[in-house]
Amino acid sequence: MFGKAAIFNTPRGRMEIREVALPAVEPDGLLVQITRANICGSDLHIWRGDTPLRPGNHIIGHEMVGRVAELGRSIRTDSQGQPLAVGDRVTFLYFYFCGRCYACLEGYRSACVNMMRHPYQMGDVMISMGAYAEYYYLRPGHYVFKVPDDLSDAWSPRSIALWLKSPMGCSASGCASVSQLSFKGLGGWGFMPRPWRATWGPRRSSSSTASSRACKWPRPSGPIT
Repeated sequence: MFGKAAIFNTPRGRMEIREVALPAVEPDGLLVQITRANICGSDLHIWRGDTPLRPGNHIIGHEMVGRVAELGRSIRTDSQGQPLAVGDRVTFLYFYFCGRCYACLEGYRSACVNMMRHPYQMGDVMISMGAYAEYYYLRPGHYVFKVPDDLSDAWSPRSIALWLKSPMGCSASGCASVSQLSFKGLGGWGFMPRPWRATWGPRRSSSSTASSRACKWPRPSGPIT
């Protein structure tokens, strides 16, 4: 089976659309047909050459949503126990935790020292996160999440990043024990987590930025009603 992908190999160069061979789905694997992929600032850093990759052909991109195209025979649910079937909309992590290092065993999986961010090969192509393609193969040990019906594809890729990373950072920093949060910077990561602050504990928040180009309207927000 083959699928089209945007191949990156030269900073600031044109990405070539070509067909790549897809791996056979393992019993604990899952094949996703991508329906939407975002362009994150990290992807722009890679394209500009600010974050160099090893020489060769790469599929980049890491914020994506899609539909289950094929389930491994051992897969019945997503990572939260929700029933999973071919055709279901899903989003997923592009990295893997080892589950055995000190950080993982202490519950800080985001600090896993063996996190598998290094690309694996599909022929002569390295899957460096891999969102800019028709299909994404989730290897055994993956984390996949069924997307709620009322959440559109337009919101799903960014939302999964916020759901997983913002609460993880809040948990690690102990923000649930404070009464007010201050968001420094009004980019996507500074602005978008604010609606979830009540879930974490603090009832008030304020925002600030050092950029003269930033919008002027954010002010300290009051209690959530």
